[in-house]
Amino acid sequence: MRQWRVGSFSMGLILVLLGVGLLIEPFGGASRSLELVLNWWPLALILLGAEIIAASLLTPKLQFKLKYDGWSIVLVAVLIVFCLATYALSYTGVIPEVREALSIAEHSCTIPDQEIDLAGVKKLILSARGSNLELHTISGDKLTILGQATIMAPSAEAARELAKEAEAEVKKVGDKLYIQINPVPGHGNIFRSSRGSSGRAIFIPHHLALELSCSGYEDDIKLNLDALTAPWSVASEGPVRVNLVPHLDIILSGSVSWSRESLTGNAGWEYTSEEDPGRGPYQGASGKITLGQGRWSLAIFSKQSIEANILQVQ
Repeated sequence: MRQWRVGSFSMGLILVLLGVGLLIEPFGGASRSLELVLNWWPLALILLGAEIIAASLLTPKLQFKLKYDGWSIVLVAVLIVFCLATYALSYTGVIPEVREALSIAEHSCTIPDQEIDLAGVKKLILSARGSNLELHTISGDKLTILGQATIMAPSAEAARELAKEAEAEVKKVGDKLYIQINPVPGHGNIFRSSRGSSGRAIFIPHHLALELSCSGYEDDIKLNLDALTAPWSVASEGPVRVNLVPHLDIILSGSVSWSRESLTGNAGWEYTSEEDPGRGPYQGASGKITLGQGRWSLAIFSKQSIEANILQVQ
């Protein structure tokens, strides 16, 4: 007499469906496969119940010997328990976090350009955090900010919307213009940080006085000075690089928290601080570079390093 092993058919069909879900994953992503499991797990109950009913109805007619496949039923039960636990986590909000974590990726996008009229402005006070800065001196009476960012988001469209929120904050008070550059926003969750990265190119008229402070230890500041006819001061937690042209009329004063080895470049530093070998690398150092008559001051402080290079102009 033939046997009907109740549970084998249900388990086999469930394995087929799981295999189909795994095949879908490369096309729809891991979040799509998880969504299929969450939506269709009750099918396991339906299949097992239908097989038990069919076995009860058909066995007397077809003379099958009824036998329950214990291992298959145990595996189906485990799957049901797993799906119930997953449903409970979804209800408490954990599964949506998992879905979002699986969909979030890095997207590169452009931060909207900003052009600021400097009529009546004599000094620019610029503060930045969480962004690499590249400053250029230009002629004219307008300041331009360009930006590029890498943003954590579930889609490129969402990243572009977040990039719109990364515009610099601008406020004018009297003859001073205050500009605040903040880290780019992003989608964070319990599995991934929302932290992205950004770089800004800022074009500043050479006759405008500048006070720059950068509080990001990992942020780079690069100064490209083709002309400078106003005092500038720069204070940074991170490294600072300065490119100078020979015809500038400035005196560059640099200070670092480390030793003289942190003052680098081809410009040739004249050290203005005493070296004390007994204090090790944390003694701090300062130096200066004079071009022309040294009419305009460029004061730079960095907790890490200052690299000053004189460019060869052809």
